[in-house]
Parts: sequence; C-alpha cells; structure tokens
Amino acid sequence: MSEQTPELKTYSGNCHCGAFKFNIQIPELKSFIECNCNTCFKNGYKWIFTDTSHFNIVRGGGILKAYDFGAGSMIHKFCPTCGTNVLGLPHGKIQGIDVGINARTLMGVDIWALENKPYDGTASEPAYKPQEFAGPLPLAGIENSTIFTGSCHCGNVTVAVKAKPLPSKGQTLPEIRGPGSPFAEHTEYVQECNCSICMRNGTIFFYPLRPQVSISDPTNSLTAYMMGRKFQQHKFCSICGVSVHIGKKGLPEEAANWPDTIQTIWPEILPVNLRILDGVDWDQVVVKRSCKAEEIEPKYVVD
Repeated sequence: MSEQTPELKTYSGNCHCGAFKFNIQIPELKSFIECNCNTCFKNGYKWIFTDTSHFNIVRGGGILKAYDFGAGSMIHKFCPTCGTNVLGLPHGKIQGIDVGINARTLMGVDIWALENKPYDGTASEPAYKPQEFAGPLPLAGIENSTIFTGSCHCGNVTVAVKAKPLPSKGQTLPEIRGPGSPFAEHTEYVQECNCSICMRNGTIFFYPLRPQVSISDPTNSLTAYMMGRKFQQHKFCSICGVSVHIGKKGLPEEAANWPDTIQTIWPEILPVNLRILDGVDWDQVVVKRSCKAEEIEPKYVVD
C-alpha cells in the first residue's frame, strides 16, 4: 500500500516590518533544521525547505537583499529595512528544496515548541575564519573579566566586549530584581526573548554597560531599525543581515514607575547579540528564556 500524501497546511510569514510577506503550503510544521555553520548560527536560522510551487510571495517581491559568500552553497536573503533573514535559495537544483524558509518568520508558530533537527554545517569548505578586532579595546574595570571579540558574518562590523563571567550550568544565578534591570550583579545576564523582533532576528542578548563594549564599523555598515514604542534601535549589518546590538533612544513609558537608580542605569546598558562573539562555550552557558510576547503593547500585527 502506498503512503498517503500528507495534507498541506498554509502558513503566512513576513519580515518584521511587513515589507515582504509570503505564504507556504507544507505539512503541519512539527520540526525545523538547525545548522551550526557560522552564518546560520549568527542569524539563529530555523530552516524548513520546500519547492517553489508551494512558496508564494504576497508582497514585496524583489525587495530582499541578497548575501552570498564562501563556496556559494546558498544565497541568503534578508529585509534591508528591518534586518529579518527570511529565506535562502540553494545553488543548484535539489528535488523538493528549491527554497529554504526561516521558520522564525512564520506567524502563529511557537518555535520553542518544535523539534530541533541538528545539521552539522561546520565541515563545509572553505572554513570560516573569524574577523580580527582592530579597534580600541574596552577599558571598563571589571574583576575576573574576559574580553570576547566577534563580528557580523561579512566582518564589516566587529565588536569587543569586556564581559563579566557568563552564567554557567550548575551555577545558581542571582535573582534579578527591579524592572528594566536585565542583568545579575556578579555575572552577565543572557536572555533569549520571544517578542516579535527578537524571535525573527534569532538574537540571544546579554547586557553589558557601554564602557564594556567597543564597536568598530569603518564602512558604516550598521543599519538601525525602530518599531513599536521606538525607544530602541535594533542594529544589524546592512551587508550580511546579522543583528549586532541594540541602541537606546530613551526610556519606555513604564520607566516612570521604576526606581531612580534603574532609570539612571538603563541608558547605559548596551545589549549585544552573544551569537556574534567568538569563543563562547555554548555547551555551558545558561540562556534564560523570556516569554514577553503577550505582555508587550502595542501588540505586533502585520497588515
């Protein structure tokens, strides 16, 4: 008896700003492929693959920016306005996988509830070589600190961070007290958030203070994207689409209820995407998941 063809379900997706919108028809989504190559990791890709007959552009055909590199196994496409990495087009014809979709871009999908199917892409040639940081190192005085360096994927933006110890497994994290204070006293606080922008960008942020961070962007490749309440700038590389850090543009409205000490320190916090830093022991670092999507106002909607 032949296997029954699975029923297809339609999923709608979009970049965060909504300039590019699409839908796909696939069997009910239960898993994604997570590649550990450098570009997929920096972007936090969650891949699903289908053929072009089941991929339909609703709005924004032609607006996505292409990024190709190395041996050219795939053309990565991201929105030049909001930085969302939407899809990949494999070079060459492989039956049934004409297009790769970043499952993070799908509406109404709980990424954390899906099965993760790892794919070892680190063996792909040529091997990725980390970009050296050539700027001035941060001068913040921090005991037991480590200087991490890293970059976006293309290397046009490089970063150095003088970080407190990263929280490790088996360690009890100090309790985080006070609104708007996303860091612990003796260790860096590392967080993955399910809000609409962080989920799409695949970011895992930690929260050093400005004197701990040095950013080199000699080609002015960083682009800022603001949305919602517009008190933060989500900055990404305009060449490769990798999210780098968050810039502050003031305080959110609820800050009026915060203690004065928190209001004072908030503008000095410079969230950095931990994914872009080299030398992080990801098997040991503790990443706190923050489920804030339902609490954020205004609610995220796309026309």
